[in-house]
Amino acid sequence: MEITQRNYSFDAVSSPDARVLILGSLPGRKSLGMKQYYAHERNLFWDIMGEIAGAHREVQDRYAKLIARGIALWDVYASAERPNSSLDKDIKKGKVNDFASFYTVHPSIKLICFNGTEAEKTYRRVALSTLPVSFQHIPRVLLPSTSPTPSRKPLSPKQKTALWKAAILPVLS
Repeated sequence: MEITQRNYSFDAVSSPDARVLILGSLPGRKSLGMKQYYAHERNLFWDIMGEIAGAHREVQDRYAKLIARGIALWDVYASAERPNSSLDKDIKKGKVNDFASFYTVHPSIKLICFNGTEAEKTYRRVALSTLPVSFQHIPRVLLPSTSPTPSRKPLSPKQKTALWKAAILPVLS
């Protein structure tokens, strides 16, 4: 029998002058257990952030490095039910984060990057319509998931890194 429990997102990693917001869906089991974003050793997120912001997995102050480069990190879901799984397809009864409040405190956000389809789809379907019009027009880009879970359209780590860099670096320069 599968046990479904309510999982909660972490607080945003951010500063008021952030220019890029990276949104995942909801932390997976390993991340929740370790109480840190993208903790699974096969997730490419920190490898990519190492290339973009010097925020490698091994760097103790990797969140500070993201903040220093103008990158904020958060999840679309504030909480959701999910059985003993890390898969986005198993997310049920999700409650989205308060993006209107976030953007009010972070007026410099110029780009929202989605780490995978679930984050983008839920933001577009649930969160977007709740935002004031001024926040609805922040440019958004769907990037390939950094998750180790195989996708329908497999890309190499090098290809994923190139796509992430091409989206984010122009906004940070």
